[in-house]
Amino acid sequence: MMNDFNHVLHRLLPGCLPGFLHRFLHRFLHQARLYSDQKRNGMNQQISHTLRLGKQLCLLLSVCALGGCVSALLPKPAAQQTLYSLGSFTAEKNPAPPVVAAAAAVSNASAASGFISTPSNPSTQSTRAGTLIINPTRAAAGFDTNFIVYQRRVHEIDYFSESRWVETPAAMLSPLIANAIERRNTFAAVVRAPTSASATFSLDTEIIRLQHEFMTQPSRVRFTLNAVLIDTTTRRVMASRNFDTTVVSDTEDAQGGVIAADRAVQRVLSELALFCDEASKR
Repeated sequence: MMNDFNHVLHRLLPGCLPGFLHRFLHRFLHQARLYSDQKRNGMNQQISHTLRLGKQLCLLLSVCALGGCVSALLPKPAAQQTLYSLGSFTAEKNPAPPVVAAAAAVSNASAASGFISTPSNPSTQSTRAGTLIINPTRAAAGFDTNFIVYQRRVHEIDYFSESRWVETPAAMLSPLIANAIERRNTFAAVVRAPTSASATFSLDTEIIRLQHEFMTQPSRVRFTLNAVLIDTTTRRVMASRNFDTTVVSDTEDAQGGVIAADRAVQRVLSELALFCDEASKR
């Protein structure tokens, strides 16, 4: 617009204005054009600067959004697992007498070969039954796992996500059974299969259930074990029984369930040792 006005002024005024006035107007228009150009350039620079900041902000937001998408796609670190073993809490609360602890140490030392040594007292040994083989404990479907089982509704089982057994309960139970039976001094020797030693009796066990039940308050742990004692000479079943017990949990979490499971297992093992004692004498 300023250029158009200047063009008209150059065409119409020179003929009717004195030279000094024409030069003054020309200088004024020139300064006005420079001011207009500077102002327009300043606005352009400001707009350019704003656009530049906008581009940088968009780039920053894009990087942040991309980082969030990438982090969502990356695998998350696994939750820290807490491992438990059967017998650990009970052993701390009820330590075995020195003689029993020594016998247990001998049992553990010879467990690698599958054989548990017997005392050397002939008079005691002669009053005992024959040798007993402890076959590996089995577990029913759903319980042959190192996940800790819990139940909130009947006929439905679930597993704690951040707590596990260090081994399957069946694998941990076999040595505990051997130690519990050995403490009663019923048999001349207690042998854990597999072994090449001959034996008079064999014991088969199966975990029917070992679960933390939250259907009642306070919650409780239920442990059911099936045991079968067999005469290996005649292949006759001497006795069979289901051992079932429940123990109230002190706390409503996995650790409370593990402690209750320890107590339930110890209770059943005491009954199992007595069962084998009585059945072997029939």
